[in-house]
Amino acid sequence: MRRPRVLVLTTYYAPILGGVETHARLIARWMHERGYETLVLTTRVGMDRPAPPTVDGVPVHRTRPSGSRRQWAKWLALPFIFWALVRLRNRYDVVYCPDPRGVGVAAVTARHLLSKRLVFQAATPGVLSCTHWDGMLARAALDPAGRLGRAIKSTGRRVYGAADAYVCISQEISNEGRSAGIPERRMVYQPHGVRLDRYRPAATDAVRRIRDELGLPRERIICLFLGRLSREKGVLDLVDAWRRVDDESAVLALAGPEMPGHHLDAGPQARELVARYGLSERVRFLGATDTPARVMQAADVFVLPSYYEAFAIAVAEAMACGLAPVVSPVAGIADHLDHGENALLCEPGRPDHLAATLRRAIGDTALRVALRRAARATAERHFDGERMAARIAGLLTDVAAFRREAA
Repeated sequence: MRRPRVLVLTTYYAPILGGVETHARLIARWMHERGYETLVLTTRVGMDRPAPPTVDGVPVHRTRPSGSRRQWAKWLALPFIFWALVRLRNRYDVVYCPDPRGVGVAAVTARHLLSKRLVFQAATPGVLSCTHWDGMLARAALDPAGRLGRAIKSTGRRVYGAADAYVCISQEISNEGRSAGIPERRMVYQPHGVRLDRYRPAATDAVRRIRDELGLPRERIICLFLGRLSREKGVLDLVDAWRRVDDESAVLALAGPEMPGHHLDAGPQARELVARYGLSERVRFLGATDTPARVMQAADVFVLPSYYEAFAIAVAEAMACGLAPVVSPVAGIADHLDHGENALLCEPGRPDHLAATLRRAIGDTALRVALRRAARATAERHFDGERMAARIAGLLTDVAAFRREAA
């Protein structure tokens, strides 16, 4: 069977970091290394950040709009993405879109006009049903349950339901797809994967060296948050909870970029709270990092008290590094978490509950060690990026082959 030429379509790509971007890069790299003709189509990044024309040997085509992550960028990019798909039409057979919100509309339009195959990764609850539009409709003074609101969402469901196949990263999304009328045969349940060769526990000497390089104490328990410093990830709740933990044997490290100008940016307020609560000796801001695996290897506990996530790939990466997860079960990752066995679960928006859970993870050495061991075993069993990429590549090949046979 001839290998298809694959275009990976994503609103953002390296050097911008995030769950979708990490997944898109893993898929593009895997397919390129195995001889698939692969290219990436994405938007431009800001002038202050380098945007290489190739990443991991894969050509990257960047179109407008320019800039860092913004709330409306995925919609502003629609016409530019569409024309790029038309311009590049002789270089791909199938489009793989890891997050169809916004740019997926351009992909569906190009699919119909150009007779290309299209695979969506359904990575966010509410997309296939278009219930994620309810807030936008309400802000526009439209009742999501009213006649016009229902009509708009029905149109959206027809658009997002026009792909040839779907990769569903959680059972919740699989169920949503069924409710939206997508045939079972077009959906594949496949959680996110990570590079287990890169995300793995480090030897004791390596952990000490990394801690020295990051300015973290060698002999204290390191609880790590790694992600955008944004409100929906529970950063402010975490700082409040850390004040209540009040344990000198542990340090909280916050790693990740701030989001200047974004309404969800929590960086400045988090720093202000740390100063107000007198936590400067027990909280370290590490800033953005291009080497998340290295930062994770320096820690003992991984904390992500999010209100909302699609999958929480950072938790999968942390588990692969052998960290004990203290997380809220609000994402696809929850399909693979068992409280007290491979993770400690906490309610989002409850700093008191988060503090109690952290005290347990810090104070019970035997539990923490058991959680770390079980977390790595879970990652090996469920989050092997090689197996995930091979399965998605097989799906793309089958979808493209079906088009050739139909023609």
